[in-house]
Amino acid sequence: MTVQEPATLITDYALSGLAAYCCAGLFRGAGKGNPRRLWAWGFGALSLGALLGGTSHGFAALLSAPALESLWRGTLAASHLANFFLAAAARGPLEGKPLETFRVGLGAKLLAFAAWSAATQSFAAVIADSALTILLIAALEILRLKKNPGDRPAKLLLAGAALSAAAALAQALRISPAPSFNHNDLYHLVQAAGLVFLYRGARG
Repeated sequence: MTVQEPATLITDYALSGLAAYCCAGLFRGAGKGNPRRLWAWGFGALSLGALLGGTSHGFAALLSAPALESLWRGTLAASHLANFFLAAAARGPLEGKPLETFRVGLGAKLLAFAAWSAATQSFAAVIADSALTILLIAALEILRLKKNPGDRPAKLLLAGAALSAAAALAQALRISPAPSFNHNDLYHLVQAAGLVFLYRGARG
């Protein structure tokens, strides 16, 4: 069996497994209406996106063109869903009507970026969506820290957002540490570190 881009497949699957673990951990004990459920859905969608992306990268030679297209479209859709849920979960100091308005805006963002992906099938839409999501999470947690400088979960979420931003930057700049370890692989590893901090912050 021919495996293309083995490092990308392995790091994608590892990211998927980590996100699935975080998803399960956040769902455990989170009752209805608990913000942790939104974080869990975000990690779950991210896990699915990484699984589909790794499969399309690793087994392209074994799959038909329609199957590859379906996998890629699924990867893009899952990534946009992950961004929606992760941003919706990071409520910061928002409550009541402002929170509802913010989440309606996130719904509009989801539709806009999903339409971009559907039209172009370009990962650039995911990178742009992720960058905006990271900025929103960081801004909300900074506002929360201003109200309560000792808020440890907010600090953890901010650290996770910073690592996610570094991962997105490596992806956008196509930084490849080695011929057999490209920008996608580096993105997956740095993003995995970011997920650990986001998970710990979400549990708080």
